[in-house]
Amino acid sequence: MEKLIVTLNGKDFTAEFDESNEKIVYINGNSYSIDLLKSHTQNIHTFSVNQKLVQIDIDLRESEMGYITSDGLTHELEVNTETKKMLKKFIQSKANAEGGKNAIIKSPMPGLVIKIPVDVGQKIEKGDKIIMIEAMKMENSLSSPISGTIKTIHTREGIAVEKNALLMEIEANS
Repeated sequence: MEKLIVTLNGKDFTAEFDESNEKIVYINGNSYSIDLLKSHTQNIHTFSVNQKLVQIDIDLRESEMGYITSDGLTHELEVNTETKKMLKKFIQSKANAEGGKNAIIKSPMPGLVIKIPVDVGQKIEKGDKIIMIEAMKMENSLSSPISGTIKTIHTREGIAVEKNALLMEIEANS
């Protein structure tokens, strides 16, 4: 059972679904009986949550950030798997002691480096794919948190790495 990390107004909640009864949802360990009663439009739905009627307007975006409105209140909503949440945490730019302009890329989890599509000295843009790691039979692409030049690559394809292993350094554009 894969856990989802649901961020509502900046606060994280863990959601799990009961595979034997898909109407049961666990949020932070608490059980909720949820039943979709009616879909009014593509975004507006009426649910029974623990036998209480709730109407929700859900506006999810491709970027996974969206909004949910219930009882007249709108909340910012983001849904992630634990793996995606962990990747976001470790991909963020980490300032170095020399002035905070460069990025240090560390492995978010133990895994196998399967592809490094960049070379030392190569110019890259923020968001470019810089390394792929396979962990738990899933390929995870790490993207550059800054625009700059690949300064150092501390690993190579086919190498197993541990969590927090130094993978790459990127020098920011001046």
